[in-house]
Amino acid sequence: MEGIMTVLNSTQIEFTHIASNRVQCTWRVPMTLQETDIDSDVMPAPPELLALDLEVIFDEKTGPQSIKFKRLSGSIEDFRRESRKLLDRFHVAWGW
Repeated sequence: MEGIMTVLNSTQIEFTHIASNRVQCTWRVPMTLQETDIDSDVMPAPPELLALDLEVIFDEKTGPQSIKFKRLSGSIEDFRRESRKLLDRFHVAWGW
């Protein structure tokens, strides 16, 4: 399953599934990775997402598979390092 994740403002991140086109979840930020109160529509998001517009390739069984930055400053090495860190944070935060 693929999806688009968009930073709406300083408190909300919206994730829209491409496959169903209308199904979406909202992440409220900032939240810590240790936060465990998660209901069906609200999940924790890494604080780094606040500064980025991201496109996430998402598999519902294994979680985010890759992240594309729509806005990025720095070198390709910076991009690789930061995207790897974000993927690691996703896997830790959401248990994938």
